[in-house]
Amino acid sequence: MDAPARRPVVEALTQELRRASFTVHASFRQVLAARGLSWGQFAALRTLVVAGRGTTKDLARSMGVTTGNITGLVDKLELAGHVVRRRSRADRRVVVLEPTTKGRRLMEELRRAVVEEVGASFAAWSLRDLRTLERLLRRVIEAAPCDGRRAEVGPTARRSPRVPPGVAEGAPRGPLRAVRGRPRRREV
Repeated sequence: MDAPARRPVVEALTQELRRASFTVHASFRQVLAARGLSWGQFAALRTLVVAGRGTTKDLARSMGVTTGNITGLVDKLELAGHVVRRRSRADRRVVVLEPTTKGRRLMEELRRAVVEEVGASFAAWSLRDLRTLERLLRRVIEAAPCDGRRAEVGPTARRSPRVPPGVAEGAPRGPLRAVRGRPRRREV
């Protein structure tokens, strides 16, 4: 198919991907709201659970927001008993954020609830159709101009696509780095 003939098909696919993404995201937000969490609180808690620990600066960088935004999110998570603040043993001026057992359990509960919620949308689908969709979505992700990286913990700092403009490429970024695939842990 030549480029002009492909354009309307690609436009329709773009619209359908946007609608599908919105639908799944809306279901996910309902699951969060039922547990008293905002999207930002979930993102911060998930980052901490995957990383094991981090600072507000680490979280801000990984989420592409300011430390001021993070402080409010962490205050609410701490009040709910999902995270704790501790002084770093290496540098007492640094406050390290750690997920609590309750926070880790909540993340596991959320994972199960989201799978159940999204799974309900596919109840009438055959296993073959589900695997086909999974394969096609992977192809979409692999072919995308961005590489789908997310900020995770690791020994080397690399720029995440969500780093705000003005942060220099290769600038020191602390313990968070952008990785693909399984999360990696690093002690802070």
